[in-house]
Amino acid sequence: MKIPVLMLLSVALFLACASPKTQIVVSNTADYSVYEKPVVIERAQLVGKVADQGQVPFFQEKGSAELIPCQLDDLNGDGKWDELFTLVNLEANETKTFDLVLKSAQ
Repeated sequence: MKIPVLMLLSVALFLACASPKTQIVVSNTADYSVYEKPVVIERAQLVGKVADQGQVPFFQEKGSAELIPCQLDDLNGDGKWDELFTLVNLEANETKTFDLVLKSAQ
């Protein structure tokens, strides 16, 4: 009988008062690495931080120039995005902090 391994991937959203940037903290609490692990953040957690049109969101890891693409998903077909989705790589027991960066869609 196989016993499933429970791996907790936690995501925390920090809205720093002193900074206009939105920070996303992602943690892998498992004892093994995860690659291309989905990160989903609901619209309600990002109200006022991501526009409906004209801006494309990216994650940018602290200390890195690399931008990780994100997508805005409309799950119920009402023409408004419902969640932000991206993929991240994390080593065992690692925590990474990302800034949510918005770029013009043009």
